Amino acid sequence: MTLPDYQQWTTLLYVVAIPYFFAAMAIEGWAMRKKPQGFYAGYELKDSLCSIAMGVLKLVTMGLSVFWAYPIMLWLFEYRVMDWNISTWWFIPVLLLADDFCYYWYHRVAHRCAAFWAEHSNHHTSERYNLSTALRQSVLGPFYTFVFWLPLPLLGMDPLVVTFAHTVNLLYQYWIHTETFEVHGWFEKVFQFIQEKSKLKRVMFA
Repeated sequence: MTLPDYQQWTTLLYVVAIPYFFAAMAIEGWAMRKKPQGFYAGYELKDSLCSIAMGVLKLVTMGLSVFWAYPIMLWLFEYRVMDWNISTWWFIPVLLLADDFCYYWYHRVAHRCAAFWAEHSNHHTSERYNLSTALRQSVLGPFYTFVFWLPLPLLGMDPLVVTFAHTVNLLYQYWIHTETFEVHGWFEKVFQFIQEKSKLKRVMFA
C-alpha cells in the first residue's frame, strides 16, 4: 500500500491557503458592508495591512525555525516508544486530536506565562475581529513554542506528519476569527455554563 505523502499535502495546503485567505477576507468585507453602519467593527486598512505583514513574517520565521526545531524532533523520533500505521483511515483523526491537545496546552500557557505571552500577545493587539486578524501571528514563536509538540515524535509520530497536522490546525483557526460567525441555541448555552463555572472556580481558589 502506498503511504500518504504528508509533506506534499502540507505544501498543497499552504499553496491553497493563500488565495483562500484573501478570497475569504473579500467575502467577509462585502458581507460586513451589507449590515448597517456600526453593526460590525469591520476592516481598517492599516490594521489589516499590519496583520498581513505579521503573517508574512511568521512564514519567514517558520521557515528559519525548521533548521532548529526539525532536527530536535527527528532526534526524538529515533527514540520513539511506539510506531503507527499511517496508512489506516483512523490515523489522521488521532493525529489531529493529538496535535490539538498540544496546541491547547501551548495556548493555555501562552495566556498564563510571561515568556510565552510575550510572543503570543501581539495576536491580541488588534481592536478589530475579522479574518485579517487571524494572520496577526507571533514572529518569534516558531523558535521555541515547538516544545509543546515534542511528545508527539516520542510517541512515534513522524515530524513531517506532525507538521501536516499543525498546518491543518492553523488553517482551521483562520475562519473562526470573525465577528460575523455567531452561535446560538443549546450549543452556546453549554459553553456559557462552562465559562460561568470556570469563573466561579477562579473566585473560590483565588
